[in-house]
Amino acid sequence: MLWIDNQFTEGNLLDALANQFSMAGWEVVDRIDRLAFPKEFTEPKVYSVTLTSDTQESAITIPKSAVNAYHLYTDGSPGATVSRQEETDHSVTLWFHGADNGASIGSPVTITCWTSALAGKPDYLLTVCYANHLILRNASGNLFGIARVGKLQKKIRHLEGYPDSLPFFIPPTGYRTWTWESDLEPQDYSMFDTLQTEIKSKYMEAHTLYLYQMEDFSAEKPRVYTHIIGSESDTEDEVKRAALDMEVYTTAWVTDEHGDIVHRITQEYADHNLQGPIVEANHRRPTLEQWVLRGDIDYKMTNWWNDSIIKVLGCIDADTAFLVLNSDTAPMKGQDNAVPSIPIYMGQFDLVGDGLNQTETFTRHFKVDLAPGGATEISTIVSSLPVQSATVKIWVSGDMDLTTEFVYVGIDGAKQIGVRSGVQESPVEEKAQAYYAGEFALQDVAGKTILNIYTQSDPSVNAFSPIAARVWLEVTVTSSVKQGPYECCLFAGYAPDKGSFDFDNPSRTRFRETIFPIFKKKSGSSVSGYPAFPSNGVDTVQVKRTKFGAYYQEYFVSWNTPSNLIPPERESAESGDKHPRAWNQFNSDAYRYKFNASSYDDRVHVSKAYLVHPEDGVHGTLRNVILCNPLSILNGDELEIEEVLCSNDKWRYYFCLIEGASPLTKRPGTPYRPAGVGVKKSKLQVTQKREV
Repeated sequence: MLWIDNQFTEGNLLDALANQFSMAGWEVVDRIDRLAFPKEFTEPKVYSVTLTSDTQESAITIPKSAVNAYHLYTDGSPGATVSRQEETDHSVTLWFHGADNGASIGSPVTITCWTSALAGKPDYLLTVCYANHLILRNASGNLFGIARVGKLQKKIRHLEGYPDSLPFFIPPTGYRTWTWESDLEPQDYSMFDTLQTEIKSKYMEAHTLYLYQMEDFSAEKPRVYTHIIGSESDTEDEVKRAALDMEVYTTAWVTDEHGDIVHRITQEYADHNLQGPIVEANHRRPTLEQWVLRGDIDYKMTNWWNDSIIKVLGCIDADTAFLVLNSDTAPMKGQDNAVPSIPIYMGQFDLVGDGLNQTETFTRHFKVDLAPGGATEISTIVSSLPVQSATVKIWVSGDMDLTTEFVYVGIDGAKQIGVRSGVQESPVEEKAQAYYAGEFALQDVAGKTILNIYTQSDPSVNAFSPIAARVWLEVTVTSSVKQGPYECCLFAGYAPDKGSFDFDNPSRTRFRETIFPIFKKKSGSSVSGYPAFPSNGVDTVQVKRTKFGAYYQEYFVSWNTPSNLIPPERESAESGDKHPRAWNQFNSDAYRYKFNASSYDDRVHVSKAYLVHPEDGVHGTLRNVILCNPLSILNGDELEIEEVLCSNDKWRYYFCLIEGASPLTKRPGTPYRPAGVGVKKSKLQVTQKREV
């Protein structure tokens, strides 16, 4: 287990987290860049004229903003000429003539002129979002994503290279280097690079992390270096949603079966990746920052910069992470709970309940005859449940007197165990007469339901025929009743929009809006692609799968606690604010009541954090976390916990108080708010044994 109490710069936070997870045994699966914008940004506009022997000329007018960014294509016999006429408003008229040097066109000629649909709209306000995704896999195989987003809004006339480099789609020009799964491609690629570079260097929103779960992650890379996505809507929220989506890889304009140019998704893995709702975790209030346009220069009004420090505290083991993030609070001096500490929990939880932790064990017996000269035989075991572990007892008899005469046993062809009897004898008929080599653990069996056990001999095992060696296997398999590595969850916190935020109000009208992947559409309480009531991860806990298989449902935290209505009221007597900084002073009434830490023996009531679903009941408990009443305990205090009664094993838990809105600090996520949190830190070295 890795204990973290570090400070990182905001600009480097994602890289720092990747390094910490990697040190704790998580796999950094990939880093993905995604660029999203309204589909109109790459939309082509096509003008068409057809010249025949009867039609001697025709004209197309190009707006002045596109006079250097249009493409002409001729279909049929190239018998037409074109002349260019500049108009007084700086637009250009292209005249197409149906005669060339006095010769008439013998067959119809269709000429198309391709330009941007935004030509002539220099004041179009473009919203572009860039997202940098970090994909992680824990030891149990569950996938999580952490992303940061940057946003740029500009009138397109202010874009570098406008209008010549507008990336509208055109027929292939013969030098294309990217495959868009389309018969069209952008006429210029440079704008994508320009926008991505500008956002990364200047417009990243360092105040927010976006987290999500995935069922799987496609190993197939997108056809372009960055996922390029055109959003169906030009609103800021929808463009950001497209950048955070990990099910749609690319979109493009294509020519459909009717000859019309339409916008389509060209690469998607929705059924494969099955991304969960995206959890928005603000470690300070986004409205504390704003961009002000002074002349043609964007100026950032803020007190937090790329080299500002953010404190990260918590623990990460190979399966689970619990972190507490806190930005620099000095600029706000703790006012209005604008820069609170927030939690992030991602990973496995421990199962509880009847039968959920039970295992079943069975034994299979095999007698294997091996032909001379190096032979291989396969014995198969099928388990109805995922295998946790397997051992094998081995007896052998035959030609195995030399050091080059071994029999090997292993899974899927691997030579995991090598044994020999040390004697040369004709293979005996009964196991009781054979040489017992021992009991061994089989490797690479966890999670499998079919075990193919290979028994192999060296080529030098050949003294007897037709059977050179005989092997008896007694395989004992332990399988788990649980159906897979789905016992994982995700939740975080955020900075409320005002200091008077009501942590006691359980109404769903107070829930934060959930960010869904592109293929998921919300309708009332249901979302297509999910069951009803998927969790947003900040008002409730988002569990990957329920006991019966529903994805990303809302769970609530339950723990051994007094009623939320019991005095004292955790709020300021002056302002009525309910965040901890408003009421957590030394002279507060909160310290005159029971259920807080004892002043006599320094003991405090603690509880596991149970995950409860209204239909399924208790599913499990959070790992490496305990909860307690937050009164009379200070941030940084350490709690000594005896996890197993009457044992000498004690663990040190670090106490911290979460200030932001989260399932640990607001109802209905927790029955009592706020929950004091103890995070597992280290094992105590107990030198004196308990006297009985």
